Amino acid sequence: MFGPAQQVVASVPEGTAPPRPSGPDLSLRPDLSRGRDERRETGVRVGVVPAAAAVYVDGNFVGTGRDLAAAVRPLTLAPGRHVLEAVAPGYRPLRREVELGAGEVIVVELALEREAGA
Repeated sequence: MFGPAQQVVASVPEGTAPPRPSGPDLSLRPDLSRGRDERRETGVRVGVVPAAAAVYVDGNFVGTGRDLAAAVRPLTLAPGRHVLEAVAPGYRPLRREVELGAGEVIVVELALEREAGA
């Protein structure tokens, strides 16, 4: 029925890559790969009222409160000191300084107060 076993050797032409193993490429998903604790992200989750308020980190616009509430991941920031600001028409601007350690994710709530007479 079957002949003697034969060794099959696949030759890969020079200059081409060998076949890739099946399954997900864990290098694209650091949260699934080993050493996860060593690669923890540093950042901040920001809650803002009102949701339409514009949010700035270190003077750079990062989105509205609504945008940040819908974000799946925190805003990634370098370890160190950062300034968060929220502004909206009819509300007093709010500024908060935060200090982030490496691998730390903090939650900051920014609730703006209505301006007098607004």
